[in-house]
Amino acid sequence: MRKRFEQQLKLGSLPIQETIIPTAKRSGALPGLCAALKEIFANPNWNEKVFDILDKAIRSKK
Repeated sequence: MRKRFEQQLKLGSLPIQETIIPTAKRSGALPGLCAALKEIFANPNWNEKVFDILDKAIRSKK
């Protein structure tokens, strides 16, 4: 099984929950996509659900 990323912070790094997504100079789907990825990373329930779906999709192709 692949190892999922760890949410352990390193010294000097900014937590994803505190990351500001600039929307003033961006248009299209990018700000929404970044906000969705930020929410998935920060919320353990969403994180687990999304990675379970990805695991099943990856394993079905093998």
